[in-house]
Amino acid sequence: MNVPPSKKATVYFVSEDEGLRKTFTHSKVFFATLAYAQDVIIQQDRTGIPENAVSVLIPKANIFLPFSDLVDLDQERERLEKEEERLKKEIQRAEGMLKNERFCPRHRRKKGAGGGRKGL
Repeated sequence: MNVPPSKKATVYFVSEDEGLRKTFTHSKVFFATLAYAQDVIIQQDRTGIPENAVSVLIPKANIFLPFSDLVDLDQERERLEKEEERLKKEIQRAEGMLKNERFCPRHRRKKGAGGGRKGL
């Protein structure tokens, strides 16, 4: 994921502990500044938080950041498809090298019969 540091996201703070929620409510401005958050929402349960949200677990609370706030999903999908295609080509190249009769015997001679370090 290529998340730019300047990207702001909504931060959800979820805790069943009322005292902890009050503490975060009083410190909301500081928390938003430190987390570089667009908005901080403090609530008792996970209602309204997307399923694909990134979560951070802390004692007695969870912090959620919606994945779609952090990453452009279409752009990330495109990046992953390109990476998959590159890796498929690399696998084909390696398989081609292994099928080459000239490559394998020469490679085995260099590595030795054990294929690893000698004298261990």
